[in-house]
Amino acid sequence: MVHVRMVATVALVLVSLAGPAHAGKLGRLKPAAKPTPLLGGRLSIKVPAAARIQARQRSIMAAPESAASETRVVLDAGKERLVIMTNELFALSGPDFGPRAGKHLRERVVGPAAGAAKVRRLKQGKGKLSVFALTPAKHDLKRQAILVLAGLAAHPDGTVQQLAFFVNPAGARDLAGVTRLCQAMLKTLRPGKRTLKRSGGARSLRAAGASLAMVVPEDHVLISQRGPDFMVHRLAPLVPLGSPGGRIGVYVGGHPGLQYRQRENRSMGKWKASVKKVKRTLLGKPVQWHHWSHRGWHTAEALAPLTRRDRVHVFVGGPSEAAVGKLLKTAQTLRKAARR
Repeated sequence: MVHVRMVATVALVLVSLAGPAHAGKLGRLKPAAKPTPLLGGRLSIKVPAAARIQARQRSIMAAPESAASETRVVLDAGKERLVIMTNELFALSGPDFGPRAGKHLRERVVGPAAGAAKVRRLKQGKGKLSVFALTPAKHDLKRQAILVLAGLAAHPDGTVQQLAFFVNPAGARDLAGVTRLCQAMLKTLRPGKRTLKRSGGARSLRAAGASLAMVVPEDHVLISQRGPDFMVHRLAPLVPLGSPGGRIGVYVGGHPGLQYRQRENRSMGKWKASVKKVKRTLLGKPVQWHHWSHRGWHTAEALAPLTRRDRVHVFVGGPSEAAVGKLLKTAQTLRKAARR
């Protein structure tokens, strides 16, 4: 699941500019008539004409987030900045979406700032989207990214998308106006034409020097990220909103590294993994899988050669050893495929 507090800290570049600012410019804007596509066409929303799609800034060595899983919309009005973060949660809405949405917004998005504020269901008109929204009861105006409004949408295909609206301190001087603008934009949210591929069967995983394929179960979604000289593929099982899921990651490139070792290096001796090594297969050949856990999240990972230049790093994560074991069965179907 996407944690908006992490997104606000890591993803948003809301620069606090020195000098006096005239509040209220954002609040005077209106959504344009032409809709803007989100998540590669999964949704659309009407935003002011000056808004633009701008991906999060990342390290030059990191793969940018796939447009299929995240869209960042930026709107500037003088020194005021509004950012809309939209994420595919890879979750299912289910028949009890309202209570699940409220719980998610309060606990996973807004947090204590929600206070006694009510979660409201918005009227979206035509489009068959079910949208619930929560406006924080209080705001920390000292933050560089101030959450103004959070929403969850139940798509007609049964999946869930999350939207979070942030403003910088200059824009927060007119919180009432900015909140009205955010609410007006969220009411224009509509489903798009792009669908998720949820059928089971063989899936192709692009790689520079070789072709790979994996046999996946039904209701598993594949997302690919292209880095400077590597590819990362992520397979996410669709689970009910609020239920713990899992992930399969496949890195293809020349510089893979086991995640537990990277985490140990970052912790500078404060954390040492307890690793269990198990002999299994990867790409149809025997390899050593490394099993470890941290803060209730279980991981199994392994490395295997692919070409003269590239290696494959497969990492499987889940909330329990049983969940990881189930995903491992899918991960071990990874094979080299004939190049077309």
